[in-house]
Amino acid sequence: FISHLFFFYYLTRNEIRSFVGSGLRVAGEFAEHCTRNMNRESTVKGVKRGLGHEGDVLEEPAKHRAVTVPLSFRLNRSFFGLSCERLARALLGKVLARRLPGDTLLRCRIVETECYPGGDDRASRSFQGRRTERNEPLFMEAGTAYVYLTYGMYHCFNISSEGDGAAVLLRAAVPIEGLEIMRTLRGAKRKDSGRGLKERELCNGPAKLCLAMAIDKAALNKEFLPDSQTLWLERDGGDVQARDVVVATRIGIDGAGEESADKPLRFYVRGCACVSVRDKKAEALTLPS
Repeated sequence: FISHLFFFYYLTRNEIRSFVGSGLRVAGEFAEHCTRNMNRESTVKGVKRGLGHEGDVLEEPAKHRAVTVPLSFRLNRSFFGLSCERLARALLGKVLARRLPGDTLLRCRIVETECYPGGDDRASRSFQGRRTERNEPLFMEAGTAYVYLTYGMYHCFNISSEGDGAAVLLRAAVPIEGLEIMRTLRGAKRKDSGRGLKERELCNGPAKLCLAMAIDKAALNKEFLPDSQTLWLERDGGDVQARDVVVATRIGIDGAGEESADKPLRFYVRGCACVSVRDKKAEALTLPS
């Protein structure tokens, strides 16, 4: 019995060493990638990258794609149980995964979000508790997909948070896996069939992200992400530090009134070329320490 116990201890100890070693190796790859690029200019004119900032990894999709992270895991329902603003921040750096028919996988890293908390926010689709059949996902369990049409032809993808009528809009992401398929999907509405699209342009807007990731209302509205086999979120070590988050006003909501339009409820990764719209004033106010 003692010999069997010793063997089990020896085997378990070595498995743990192997697991931890793989994690350290991944961390080393990230650090090496950041170091190689610390003195290079960002693809966004005028923005310099600093050592160890999330933007170092996110600005170079092609190089980031080559870094394998074996320690990624799906986010469960407990992750989504946050207030709208906290969830909007927490989603930055997380990986959105989409499984297509035939088990084809698409992945992108979220780099821009907007908070729509409901209540007295006129820009929210649940303003003053308005509840309809169309916005029902906003009142479902946190982590539920809310997909709606805008301009009668483009989709926007939101994730419900804690609080009735509250959700986070995903505005932009960095393509990670399945780029050629994303290009084809984006090209369906373009004369050049997507051939002229740069990598940073594939998901740099809410409608573009939905097109590239094959997210539409018919297929994915009301999908519960923690349990879904077709759409979910992962964490792989790409979490964004608070100092690298720019806090700005939301886009395209001037019609909701000055009070709502002035609320600082948009969050994006500093220095990332895939962000849909930069706010230089906001960036100056939230300089990294």
